[in-house]
Amino acid sequence: MIAIGLASVGCFFSSFSLVLMKHAHNRALAKKRSAFKDPVWYLGFFSLIVGTTFNVWALGYGNQTLLSSTSSFSIIFNSILSVLFLKEPLFW
Repeated sequence: MIAIGLASVGCFFSSFSLVLMKHAHNRALAKKRSAFKDPVWYLGFFSLIVGTTFNVWALGYGNQTLLSSTSSFSIIFNSILSVLFLKEPLFW
């Protein structure tokens, strides 16, 4: 149970990081400058490290067969966060 919780938190942070980095890239395109100068991009990169750390930590509590199935939460989290923060349409 601990492994699933840690892996779920890791999936959330990984999805959140991708949304933050894309948001930084969208802002950079609008301003015609590099996304690497935006602190939001670095926050996204740090969130990716946190998410990966949680996923590795979860491997200490559960086997990979169980935890690999929790990676599907990333699709759900990414769909929700991209609609909320990036204003992207969700197609069914």
